[in-house]
Amino acid sequence: MATSPVFLYGDIVNDVLNVARARINEMVLTAQGYPGGAYPGWQFNEVGGGPPAAGVNPDGSLILQTQIMFNSAWRRFQKYLSNLGFRLFIADNVPVRGLAGNTNPDPAIQSWISWNGYFDGIRLNPIPALPTDFQSPIKVYERVSTGGTFYKPMRNALEGLRNSLPRGPLNQQYEWRSNAIYLPGASGATDLLLEYKRKLPDYPDPAQVPVLWYYQILPVPDCLSPLAWYVASEVLSLRANQDTADAAIMCETKGQNEADEIFNQQARGDQRPLTVRQGVARSGDRGGPGTSGATA
Repeated sequence: MATSPVFLYGDIVNDVLNVARARINEMVLTAQGYPGGAYPGWQFNEVGGGPPAAGVNPDGSLILQTQIMFNSAWRRFQKYLSNLGFRLFIADNVPVRGLAGNTNPDPAIQSWISWNGYFDGIRLNPIPALPTDFQSPIKVYERVSTGGTFYKPMRNALEGLRNSLPRGPLNQQYEWRSNAIYLPGASGATDLLLEYKRKLPDYPDPAQVPVLWYYQILPVPDCLSPLAWYVASEVLSLRANQDTADAAIMCETKGQNEADEIFNQQARGDQRPLTVRQGVARSGDRGGPGTSGATA
């Protein structure tokens, strides 16, 4: 059974909420260790968040205004890092198998695959479908569904699909439009292999249930401080005066600056110099070891 890597040492949601509260000067801890009389996960109900919102989590607890604000900040933080090219938000080598051949006699009728299933040119099938975290394709590969052949890269038809040839064993091209990957339609079954931009789930993250949403682990390393700025911005933006509006913008700017530092850690790793072993001069070299061999 396939498994995915899990970051076990990330910050937890409640720590981010507490740092955000400290930064807007609302951090008064009770003897029990939570701020201002607010239970964990309720950090901003008294300071701009309002009463608990209607709705219930999978664990039966109320969906709080704090939770709604956190998830909004979490999405904005994700979007910023994703646009920088942070690789946590890229999924690669993800197979989508068993796309049936397009048997529609009209060559203009294209196939497509989206989150709600696969249209084979005649009917919509609930499976296969795009992964639930899929946002948009980066690269798409395909092969005939025999299970033992190599995947071949597909051409991204930026100017639209052209159905100018009879259907063959492969689609050869794709187009991303209307929230679906459109295909000319192959004559038989094919498999796709996807590299795509992805979105991480809101909190509570279903993969971490039954852990309470505010004790779940965040998968972005070193995100406590920048994400707390985003949360602070979300809270301050609810307060209707110019001073807090300016403060909200300032907080988001600080969050972006610290998110840049997270991305720069990845960039520095990509740009690290290669270590090249110093070669030993051979007998034909005019210079000795460590010299260029050039003459004066």
